[in-house]
Amino acid sequence: MRKYRKYAIIFFLVITTVLYVMYAALIQSMIMDQKERYRYLAVNESNYIISCVDKVVVRSYMLREMVIENDGDIGFFDKIAESMYESVEEDTGVALRNIAVAPNNVVSKVYPVEGNEAFLRFDYTDSSKLGNQDAIEAYKKGKTIITNPFDLVQGGVGMAIRTPVYIQEGESKRLWGMVTATMDFDNLLDAFNLDNLRKMQLDYRLWYVDENGNKVVIEETNARMKSAISESFYVYNLNWHLDIEPVNGWYSVSTDIIAKVVIVAVSFCLSMIILLVLRIKEDGQKMKLIAEQDSLTHCYSRHYLNSEILDSETVNWKDAQHCYSVAIIDVDHFKDVNDSFGHSVGDWALVSIAKLLQSEIKPSKGDRVVRYGGDEFIICFNDVTLEELEETISEMVDKVQEIHLDAVPELSLTISVGAAYNNRKLNYSYNEIIQTADLNLYNIKESGRNNYQIS
Repeated sequence: MRKYRKYAIIFFLVITTVLYVMYAALIQSMIMDQKERYRYLAVNESNYIISCVDKVVVRSYMLREMVIENDGDIGFFDKIAESMYESVEEDTGVALRNIAVAPNNVVSKVYPVEGNEAFLRFDYTDSSKLGNQDAIEAYKKGKTIITNPFDLVQGGVGMAIRTPVYIQEGESKRLWGMVTATMDFDNLLDAFNLDNLRKMQLDYRLWYVDENGNKVVIEETNARMKSAISESFYVYNLNWHLDIEPVNGWYSVSTDIIAKVVIVAVSFCLSMIILLVLRIKEDGQKMKLIAEQDSLTHCYSRHYLNSEILDSETVNWKDAQHCYSVAIIDVDHFKDVNDSFGHSVGDWALVSIAKLLQSEIKPSKGDRVVRYGGDEFIICFNDVTLEELEETISEMVDKVQEIHLDAVPELSLTISVGAAYNNRKLNYSYNEIIQTADLNLYNIKESGRNNYQIS
């Protein structure tokens, strides 16, 4: 029972491990596929954010071209400022805090003026002012620079587009100053439609790394993402990152628990089935052993002779690879042993004789000792010479006489043997050889027993 319990535990652990590894690989593959699909969603959202900002940048380019067309004269600004300002929100959904022109890098005109009074006469070359590092960088590189979110001097938070203006003078260009468009940061976030991700049951985080190497979060859900996919993208000069992850994770915890319970249940059932098969197989082997082995002497049984050595239909040799000579052994006066000393002594005598017979044969060559019934044994000698057969049987007859039981000193045992020799040239059938051996046994019994005859 302990053996089966041990096997059951081993089978259960092995099957559980295999199934769990397969399940983990399947889940990992599903997660990878799911992440790949959501990566496309992150790319689409990133492109949308870029497009929102890009539409505002186009307005700053338009303003720059107007300054260039008017050769630096900004008299046109008051005429077009309102319509340009309002068209941005109409076309893009992004509200501006202001648009401004800054000849010689100092803001001289801004729209709307109301709420932006503190922005007038703002000097972009003053490196101590918030956001001016980006303006100075725009001058140095000669291209549009977008700021990360910063606190505005007029209050609130904005993102500014700094576009330097160069006017052609002869063969060279002169830095005229700068045109700017400042976006309302909160409104810009609304324009990004990040809330759509939330509606899709996704957590998200929009962030960047500042010049000091610190991670700055622009917008995020109130969640701790563990294995989000991250999409990096550039908004002109800005390198932003968008992380997204399903609110409930990449796989359902409840489903995972159910799957693991199922794995345990399946492992248990399979281990029990395997254990049952093994027990059936072992029981079958035991039953076969019981059928093939005599329970008292542990010699082969008559059933073994009839099913394994002989063909049950033809009652002839089953295996053509064997060539058997046969000896029939009969314990002399065995009935008198039982009657005189009791069946227990009789059983001991049979067991002792059986052990002796088994010790004299060569099982590795195919020799077999069969208890044919009662006190009678049959020995099948495979592929022996006549000399070997006679020598072995002679020793058996002599050695049986040496068997003694100390408790019963008067007990004397002898055997009579009738044998028939066979080889591949003779190739006798079973019936022929058993009849010959039986006849020889009869002759020995008639002539006084305790001897053998071979023909």
